[in-house]
Amino acid sequence: MQKLSASVVNNGKKTTLIELYTEKQTRYTQVVAEKTKAFRQAREDAQQVYTNPKDVRVAYEKWVEEHARTYRNYVQAAYMDWVVTGKKEEVEFYFAVVDQDTAMARVEQSKVILRYFSLLPGRLIYPRKICGQLLSRTLTALVSIRR
Repeated sequence: MQKLSASVVNNGKKTTLIELYTEKQTRYTQVVAEKTKAFRQAREDAQQVYTNPKDVRVAYEKWVEEHARTYRNYVQAAYMDWVVTGKKEEVEFYFAVVDQDTAMARVEQSKVILRYFSLLPGRLIYPRKICGQLLSRTLTALVSIRR
């Protein structure tokens, strides 16, 4: 966890590894959205100019032929920036090591089970024992991860 919150320098300013990762991820997502929007706009423009579906297709395919490589390169550049500068693989490795979702999911699941069984009269003791054991194991796991 310390590795993910460690300071790194990005364009002359200090930021954490997670912030850098999410910044690059956001940029990649924006570039993909821009590409999608450009292709959709080209299709709509072709539909406004031509009424015959065959002419629309020909005009759109011509636009794609001229611009697809450029947009593919933009997407690839943003992805590689995310991988290299944003340290995508390293951050995702540490996410897998920490695996926060599993521990927190166990805590939430034990709360739901406890609420469910507390509504049923006469069945409260056994489920509370299970939930208590689940919760103590989860907390033990969380403490051992943080060390």
